[in-house]
Amino acid sequence: MVSLVGSDSNEVVIDQISVSTTLPPRIISAIQRCPVELWSRIFEIISADGHMGTNLPLVRRFFREVSDTIRLPSVRATFDVSNRTKMGSLFQMLCSRQANRRNIQHRFLHICNSRSRAPLTSPAATLNTFLTIVSHSLTTLTLFMSPNTVIPRMHEIPLTYLRELTLHISQPQKKPELGVGRELLHSPLPFSPPFPSLRRLHLVYASAEGLTLMSDFFRPTHPLAPFLTHLRISALWKELLPADEFATALGIQSTPEPMTSPLLATVARSPLRFPATLQYLLIEAMSAPPGGCPRPL
Repeated sequence: MVSLVGSDSNEVVIDQISVSTTLPPRIISAIQRCPVELWSRIFEIISADGHMGTNLPLVRRFFREVSDTIRLPSVRATFDVSNRTKMGSLFQMLCSRQANRRNIQHRFLHICNSRSRAPLTSPAATLNTFLTIVSHSLTTLTLFMSPNTVIPRMHEIPLTYLRELTLHISQPQKKPELGVGRELLHSPLPFSPPFPSLRRLHLVYASAEGLTLMSDFFRPTHPLAPFLTHLRISALWKELLPADEFATALGIQSTPEPMTSPLLATVARSPLRFPATLQYLLIEAMSAPPGGCPRPL
């Protein structure tokens, strides 16, 4: 399901390919949200020749042209990687608009796989194309990866203006040729950091691959988010890093103690080094009830 916020059309549902044109109760229309400065600009244009009455029909056209650039501030989408045809409608809509008319700032993407036991090809190319289309305006991104999906290679897209990123990973599919957890960030690394404006990062993982993901984000060299200020890590008790490794990453301790956990020892990862700009670190331990999703303690 994809919700598109606009002036006239409030919601587009991709799965059912239907459009809702009626604003629900308590939803303020685009005209009501229009700032006074914009109305002043519109009336300044239509009253320039002294015949305001004859130019009033132009108000609708002016308003549509001006507001069209901010018609899609937020998008929520669920993509099933086993049936990518459902992505087509949204792609066509975005591609049909000029770059300055698809200024999506906030995006929530849920990637699922309805055929968990079937062989899965990586959705990286499709998802990367999807992100590239709005990379010039995207500031907030939440990527929720359901089990049996492949982590996309987001580092290939320079998300220059992204300021807040949430990654939720739960039992991703492994591609043997790349190794465990090497789908999101793998060598060669880009010359410039892909997330230069990123300030807030929330990593949520329920499998050992999350450790590799975290080490990729916080390499001692070539940091991917060099100016990060807020970091939140949510993971199962057994998959959290030892306290001394966090101390080393923060520069409090010079050398971590040797790893004693068999799980941690088998995960391919590099030492952590948090950026000097980091101001807040929240480590959240979770428990996983039998047959359920991890929950905060």
